[in-house]
Amino acid sequence: ESLKKSHGAAVVGEIDEAETIQLTSDHGLPVKTVSRVNLLRIMSMRIEEIFDLIAEDLEHLGLLNYLRAGVFVAGGGANITGIRELGERVFQLPVTIGRSCAVSGL
Repeated sequence: ESLKKSHGAAVVGEIDEAETIQLTSDHGLPVKTVSRVNLLRIMSMRIEEIFDLIAEDLEHLGLLNYLRAGVFVAGGGANITGIRELGERVFQLPVTIGRSCAVSGL
């Protein structure tokens, strides 16, 4: 989760191919060095796959045409850099990023 938040993005942009990330473990495993561009490629492909599956389900159910106002993305993944752009490319619709408001007394 922290890796996604600190180094992740939904779209692979102009990134130095030599840029690396140090991965640490809470379980005493040795530190690993990985390519940031590889991390972003994996994240981008997986997010696109999830959006494609959602779009296919909506199309199959005949609901995609009812989303002319766009798609609403919420939750932790909505904060990933580039998620709006990737969503708009996949759904061919505007994408709005949801922000939760504080709820107290629950």
